[in-house]
Amino acid sequence: AQLAKGLTVNAAFGYVDRKYKSFVIRDAATNELVDVAKEARFSYSASTTANAGVQYDTEVANVGKLTARLDWTYRGKISFHPLDRLNPFNRQIADGGAGRFDARVALSNIDLGPTRATVALWGKNITNKDYLYAGIDFGSLGFAGVAYAEPRTYGVDVKFDF
Repeated sequence: AQLAKGLTVNAAFGYVDRKYKSFVIRDAATNELVDVAKEARFSYSASTTANAGVQYDTEVANVGKLTARLDWTYRGKISFHPLDRLNPFNRQIADGGAGRFDARVALSNIDLGPTRATVALWGKNITNKDYLYAGIDFGSLGFAGVAYAEPRTYGVDVKFDF
């Protein structure tokens, strides 16, 4: 939506009610095939996601176009394996909901004679939120591990258009 000249916002929300119709495994104790669809979870997949952003664009006289943007993304709780019965640390390594903010400020269309340039300063996960990116359960060995998503990162981009 464009709220005012140069000011736009966007937002989205997603919800998926995920259920397996069947999820058949072989029970190690009985050697029987068992349908465990009621207890199985979708791994690496949140049922709830959301995002929102705001962007402001304005011309800067005799310099170029200034763009400032802030984005927020969210994902709900995720599990890294579908079954607790096969992965005893699955609940301990699951990650709750996580939201993060990213930002970017750019000055574009800078006239450099035969070329135009863009200079941008950006940051990802600017609040330095800790959240998990991956998890693995070595239950039969007695341990599990997780990998954290990237911490706060930032940088400068310079682009030339010839």
